[in-house]
Amino acid sequence: MQLGSLATAIQRLPTRVAPSPVEVEGAPADLSADEAASERSVRADERVAATSEADAPEAPPSESELSEDEQREVERLRARDAEVRAHEQAHKIVGGQYAGAIRYDFEVGPDGRRYAVGGSVSIDTSEIPGEPEASIRKMQQVIRAANAPAEPSSQDRKVAADAAAKITRLQAEARVAEKEEAEGAAESDDATASELRSEAVDGDATPDAAVDRGVARSAARALAAYGNKRTPSGSIVDVRTYV
Repeated sequence: MQLGSLATAIQRLPTRVAPSPVEVEGAPADLSADEAASERSVRADERVAATSEADAPEAPPSESELSEDEQREVERLRARDAEVRAHEQAHKIVGGQYAGAIRYDFEVGPDGRRYAVGGSVSIDTSEIPGEPEASIRKMQQVIRAANAPAEPSSQDRKVAADAAAKITRLQAEARVAEKEEAEGAAESDDATASELRSEAVDGDATPDAAVDRGVARSAARALAAYGNKRTPSGSIVDVRTYV
């Protein structure tokens, strides 16, 4: 039976033998088990520390340890870093709410430090739907942001040119809308004058009375056409002052 087999197996187990002294390399041979374990732990920590020191990256060299060529390269990278940061920060500050985060491209110099050698700032150049005057003001700010650095790049100049083209188009559309409104008002005045002449010819009213009614009609049309419209604020600035 299985219980018997288990009992037989238990009976055949060897009796426990007292542990013999443990030897540790470089340590006395008569250490107890606990002392030997402690000694092994210390030796292991020493080996780990030695390995870590060997694998750790070397500290960057000081400028006095650099060759003349390396020192010149560090000076070049420092100047480039300052130039790039000033350039992108100018875009960011003038662009205001329409400018995104600054992104830098870095290069590691001979001294182990990182230097900015390129960068970019995204800027929102979309028009504001249904608000041509606000769109014009936004494009003017985009132009100022693109031209803000001391030396705008070719991409900066392209962004400014695209914004200037949008301003020119928006100004042209505004002039067309104003012309159409003026023509509509003139047609309304012509219709009123025609009605007055018709009433005077038919003898339905005296000329003065007809004029009074005509003035009232013109006033009513003007109120309907313009009474609920907000008067445009400010003036449109010619984009040529920015390019």
